[in-house]
Amino acid sequence: MITALILLPLAYLVYGIAWPFLTHQSDPGTASSAADVAELTSVTPPPQASGFRVASFDHGQARLVFVRFDAPADVCEKYAAAVLPPNSKLKPLDWQDKYDDLSTLYSGTLQFHDLSWFDLPYLQSFWTSQGGKKVLRDPRGTDRIPEAPDVVGAEADTHLQGYASTKVRIDTSRGVFYFMRSN
Repeated sequence: MITALILLPLAYLVYGIAWPFLTHQSDPGTASSAADVAELTSVTPPPQASGFRVASFDHGQARLVFVRFDAPADVCEKYAAAVLPPNSKLKPLDWQDKYDDLSTLYSGTLQFHDLSWFDLPYLQSFWTSQGGKKVLRDPRGTDRIPEAPDVVGAEADTHLQGYASTKVRIDTSRGVFYFMRSN
């Protein structure tokens, strides 16, 4: 009994010291909830939203967050205004924006077991099948990223909670909201 009283506080102390150096990963592989979205974006999703999916990874300075949900385009735009700094404006994406998205998502596929649900239209041709699993091809050296006129987005250097970049993408034709944070 005395040994337990001594070891338990010691175990909590060791765990508290080791916590920042451990890998923290949330990759449910199934549908997520509005609470999961609110935890990762710091803003409660709109009541019209459905089909929530999230994944997050945190190890040392490497951090990634992916969020996706379905909602009418105008609702997605209002939510984007809530999760981005006030000076961020949604605009059609250029080649560099899409290439950066592809690079961020490729980094995520190295950490998570399945990100194929993060289905940005201009990334679809980069998914291939390997051993019965969808795998994203390495984006380096590619200059053939398809157009996606129905996707708008914004990016901000937020330096929020250890994340250097926050990106929002909205597929206005399908009514899908995408959110990425990375460091």
